Amino acid sequence: MALKHIETEVANEGMDHKSQARFDKLTRMRVSSIKKKEDILFLRARRSYLSEAQVMAFSSILADKEEKPEEKSLEEMTNKELAAICEERGIEVPKGATKPVLLGLISEEAE
Repeated sequence: MALKHIETEVANEGMDHKSQARFDKLTRMRVSSIKKKEDILFLRARRSYLSEAQVMAFSSILADKEEKPEEKSLEEMTNKELAAICEERGIEVPKGATKPVLLGLISEEAE
């Protein structure tokens, strides 16, 4: 939901022009479109500049939830991460193993 910026123009007088432009751009976006951690932190730090309607609209990203590391799928993991999983499970990792080999070792162990 994009919100109008009538209220923010007056409230943001203390912000430099670059920050103001970024703030305006972000607050015009749909909440679901704001994915970058830097953008979320930027809005959280400037929460006091948001109108009540904007605070409600952006509540899902403004919440000070404890950051949980996103779980990656095995396919998204690096070779190093996959090798660590193998080692944790007691699977011997051949030297220079490629991602398909590591994935195969993990899937064989799971069967």
